[in-house]
Amino acid sequence: MGDHLNENGKRPIEDWEMMIGLARESENIANRAEVVAKRNQELAEGIVKAAKDTNALAREARFNAVQSMARAKKAMPEGATIEEEEVLDPSEEEAILKAESGANYPLTGFPRGDNPSNQELEEYFENGVFAFCRGVYEPTGQTEQVIEPGPNGRRNDVFEQKELFKRCTPRFFFNGDHKQWRRVAPEGW
Repeated sequence: MGDHLNENGKRPIEDWEMMIGLARESENIANRAEVVAKRNQELAEGIVKAAKDTNALAREARFNAVQSMARAKKAMPEGATIEEEEVLDPSEEEAILKAESGANYPLTGFPRGDNPSNQELEEYFENGVFAFCRGVYEPTGQTEQVIEPGPNGRRNDVFEQKELFKRCTPRFFFNGDHKQWRRVAPEGW
């Protein structure tokens, strides 16, 4: 180890000391990554368990439905007919329930929440100041909601409300390539 000092009056860091520092930092990163990986593994196991439980519930409900229908047919008087019910796809049924409960804003498609900016944005759309068009986030291929002037709006209206777009949940981001305010659209939008 050299005892010479640099221009700041300090002993320079030796190469091996630098390597020890890098090794320790790598060790810390590895430890943190292992903790995150373990947490993600636990989350994944929870999701798999929930899926298995839901499938078991579905099988049990299907079995009960078949058994109940068989008992009902057995108890029916002769000549009686069963009216066929329209069977809804579970995703359609979920969409109907959401629409009836008013859980989502009708135009933006995102859930209602405590954020007053979301309500303000919805009002701009209802009044025709803004309109949505579809865009695609090229790196991932995700559908985006793109704000453009509506029938009662001007291009300048969009840029004057940039702070509103930033306050919305989820927030909009300015796409410099397209010169538009965009965000990833909700599923099924």
